[in-house]
Amino acid sequence: MKKIFILLILTISCSDQNSPTDLMSEEQMVDFLLDINIINSSRAYRNNSDLNYYNIKDTFLYKKHNIDSIQFVNSNGYYSSKPKKYLKMTCNMIYIVAVGVGLKCLCKIHLNTKCVCGGGG
Repeated sequence: MKKIFILLILTISCSDQNSPTDLMSEEQMVDFLLDINIINSSRAYRNNSDLNYYNIKDTFLYKKHNIDSIQFVNSNGYYSSKPKKYLKMTCNMIYIVAVGVGLKCLCKIHLNTKCVCGGGG
């Protein structure tokens, strides 16, 4: 009986993960992950500016993007299990930042892959 239970657990955990019912779209994930990266980067740097993101709480981000932490965890788990989609989302984040500072898409350089975000380069 114990062997059957272990086999059942392994079968369920190794099966293809279905998309959660509250899955964030790829665009929503890119926007949310970009905000998380900006916030986390600024937490490592303290400045005297009024635009310091150091004190922004994660709950603010959930409210801003109209999601909750469980929806993000489920969506992140789903996309993490699909490396090509996650790489595309990462490339889109790089593209957004690059365009914001006046550069072309840097996917080809930094990710050693062809640009999949539509930014050329």
